[in-house]
Amino acid sequence: MIGIQIAIPSNQQGGGGGPAPVAFIDDKSMVFDGVDEYVDLGSPSFFDGAGQDFTAACWFKTSSSGPSDIFGKWAGLGTRDWVFYLTSGRVYAYLNTSGGVVSAIAGAGYGDDIWHLAIMSYDSTAGELTVDIDGGAERTTTAGVAARLGAAGSKTFVGARDNGGAGLSFFAGSVDDTYYFDGVAFSAADCIALFNSGTAMDARTHAQAASLAGYWWNG
Repeated sequence: MIGIQIAIPSNQQGGGGGPAPVAFIDDKSMVFDGVDEYVDLGSPSFFDGAGQDFTAACWFKTSSSGPSDIFGKWAGLGTRDWVFYLTSGRVYAYLNTSGGVVSAIAGAGYGDDIWHLAIMSYDSTAGELTVDIDGGAERTTTAGVAARLGAAGSKTFVGARDNGGAGLSFFAGSVDDTYYFDGVAFSAADCIALFNSGTAMDARTHAQAASLAGYWWNG
């Protein structure tokens, strides 16, 4: 497992209504200005999972309805894999597959300046992509999903997307703990457990901790 504690935002390159509020404990979080701030998580090999099940998750808060990318591995036009994308207040889980780009979409109203936990899971056996918000407060599954293509070597960002020749696009808001579970698609019960009644938990104590490949926490 790769894990790092991040207390402040860092630009590594130099530069129908959401659910009710929850009692989120926000001692530290990354705050992005939507202009030039982001975190580059690099390209560790566990992200390069062509055909592989996975679950990615992050806590986020924004007063913007987007469009912007919160967390993902979606660099340029030829190296797309997965990403959380916010537009019109809706959270999109995008996945690049052998059948093209597919999405699972969560409601609207998530530009409400309230903390939310977004979870994306890909189940290769069932052929399903799921987005879960706040431990099942909203849960949407897209069926008939083809094999995940993966994107070996491309970078994973928090707070931005690499648009290739068009440069970077940036997220305006806050991101707290982010997680990547390799080789497992979370069940509804797994999502409820990670949500932990609205309090960010130590993911190393989660029932799926054996699959926790990357964990970036903020304290």
